[in-house]
Amino acid sequence: MREPSELPPHLRHRPFTVAEARTAGLSRRRTRAQDLASPCYGVRATAAAPDSLLARVHALTAVTGAVVSHLSAAVLWGFPLPRALENLAVTNGRQTG
Repeated sequence: MREPSELPPHLRHRPFTVAEARTAGLSRRRTRAQDLASPCYGVRATAAAPDSLLARVHALTAVTGAVVSHLSAAVLWGFPLPRALENLAVTNGRQTG
């Protein structure tokens, strides 16, 4: 298996949208390579970066300008949750529990 081509310098150390990758000349295949992760829809980041709620939220907000609120914000800030939500797991962008 071939090594994926190197990312352009302006995309190497930050999350980026698939549209930005296409504008930079990357193919669809390159944006799906195993060295990249998809922390949220339409966004790619280096797969070596830790996969956590904070990392996914950072990628989403940095690229889309979205804001974090409600349960996700409470978890990130370490606020106490209602008993019904104490064992809630947040994985792969989905809340389960």
